[in-house]
Amino acid sequence: MVNTDTRDLVVIPTSPFGIDSHVSPFDLDAPEELVFCCLFRSVEDRTDFLARLKTIAREPLDSSDDIQEVRDALEREYLQAIGSAGEAFFAVARWWIAAKRHTYHSYSLRIGAGPYRTSCVISFRPLSPQMIRNAFETAASTLIVEKARVLDSFGFAGLD
Repeated sequence: MVNTDTRDLVVIPTSPFGIDSHVSPFDLDAPEELVFCCLFRSVEDRTDFLARLKTIAREPLDSSDDIQEVRDALEREYLQAIGSAGEAFFAVARWWIAAKRHTYHSYSLRIGAGPYRTSCVISFRPLSPQMIRNAFETAASTLIVEKARVLDSFGFAGLD
């Protein structure tokens, strides 16, 4: 199983907010504009990640749960998991897929970036090939910017 607490995977929101957004995905009226690019060190990690997403989609809806309480609990979980991209993503997925019953679309890609050998794009509406390509390119660019930022903070600017 992919360890979502390590750098075995990176989940980068590529639409509509990007990685630096301070807007919660729980504040949206509908998730159609949410697009996530997920990068993995191995195909097995991607397979485990997508299997977990399918499990969330199969979760039965408990009609006795107060939807606002569910939202609040998942948003707290999301905020606590911000440092762990995988767990933060799964809190969002449980809200939009399990609680709100929205359909998701996953696109497995055979390309990677940096140390990540494979990837996928997750959205809540069908995406064209160009939109998928744009999501991946945004994620790859984000990785490069973040790497430069970290290197710069340690005084290693310009070293790649």
